[in-house]
Amino acid sequence: MSDSLRLMRAVRAISQCRWIVLLLLLVGSALSAQTASAQTEQHRIRNIVLVHGAWADGSGWKGVYDILAKDGFNVSIVQEPETSFQEDVAATKRVLAQQDGPCILVAHSYGGAVITEAGTDPSVAGLVYIAAHMPDAGENEADDGKRFPSDLSKSTVIKKTADGFTYLDPAQFHEYFAADVSADQAAFMARSQVMNAANSFKAVITTAAWRSKPSWALIAGSDRAISPDLERWYATRANSHKAEVPGASHAVYVSRPKEVAALIEEAASQALQKASVDADDGGLLRVGLRSYQFTVRESGEISMTNQGNGIIGKPSNHSVEETVEKLKNILQAKGVTLFALVDHSGEAAKVGMKMPPTKLLIFGSPKAGTPLMLAAPSIAIDLPLKILVSEDAQGKVWISYNSAAYLQERHNLPADLLQNIAVVESLAAKASE
Repeated sequence: MSDSLRLMRAVRAISQCRWIVLLLLLVGSALSAQTASAQTEQHRIRNIVLVHGAWADGSGWKGVYDILAKDGFNVSIVQEPETSFQEDVAATKRVLAQQDGPCILVAHSYGGAVITEAGTDPSVAGLVYIAAHMPDAGENEADDGKRFPSDLSKSTVIKKTADGFTYLDPAQFHEYFAADVSADQAAFMARSQVMNAANSFKAVITTAAWRSKPSWALIAGSDRAISPDLERWYATRANSHKAEVPGASHAVYVSRPKEVAALIEEAASQALQKASVDADDGGLLRVGLRSYQFTVRESGEISMTNQGNGIIGKPSNHSVEETVEKLKNILQAKGVTLFALVDHSGEAAKVGMKMPPTKLLIFGSPKAGTPLMLAAPSIAIDLPLKILVSEDAQGKVWISYNSAAYLQERHNLPADLLQNIAVVESLAAKASE
């Protein structure tokens, strides 16, 4: 066989091998894409619950609803009565109870406070905040708004009825609430707005759902009802997955439904995976006969709840002495009376015994405690409020206190009085920073 013939056959063989390799690569890539797509589809949550804000109703979600429904999601829209914060939370939980599996809970504006409280429901796998408030336990949106005052809060647009309901001046609704929708649509929104009970804005959160569940936040770049800086601050504090829509007004859920729906669908695709990742760093810890639910967030924050007695533990970044001093200063600044400071480790030393630094602060206010005891006299067993600051065997300092939800269940407290004891959560959080 001639050399030229051998060369031609070798070139042909190499060419065939290259095509086979290329074909295998293409098939492998297609299979990988199909596998990834199948995994994403498997993890995607199908149920979406939408919650509107103040001075609006559920119809504003129409554009977002259409996109989500077209993409195969089961969408429910809560119609809060806006007669009280408690009734708005109850309306949301009523819809959550109808879901046939895990769901993504979404809210706009004031609705953010509602889902922060209602989102602790076991059916909620993730939370999405659309130009919304995200108060922490012990906080309310009215006070949070003072961190970064909005144009609306500095205006005279908010009006109040004789029986305590608020609404926006229809003549200025377009400018302050929905600047990027058409004048005709804004006029209809202004005339169909639902009046909101003024006290709802001062309702105190008992347990913040975003502290234990993954969250997403959309910032409206030109929001005049809630400062975009406050929205960014909220999202950073909650370690939320952020998206920003430049130029969007407070009514971004109406004017920019594609961007809003995209973030919701992102949450639906990632929430379960995010939860499973978080579960690697948190879950149920059993020590002897006791069980502790613990959570480690991406920020490194840890919280532990004793499943049997409702005690929550948060790590402090300071020594016992420094943490106690911070708590004393916070209590004094808030006008809360410190009735006693018990130095358990100091007392142990007096009798020749040793224990790690351990101090108990006993504090409260008759103004807050008396209504609690009138409603449920047995709560006196757990009043005044207490915070324990202690150092464990590894030298880690912990702040421990009773869960507000546990005390409510233990003493059958009315929901509207929870704010009187939920303050302990914010005290602990501030002292641990």
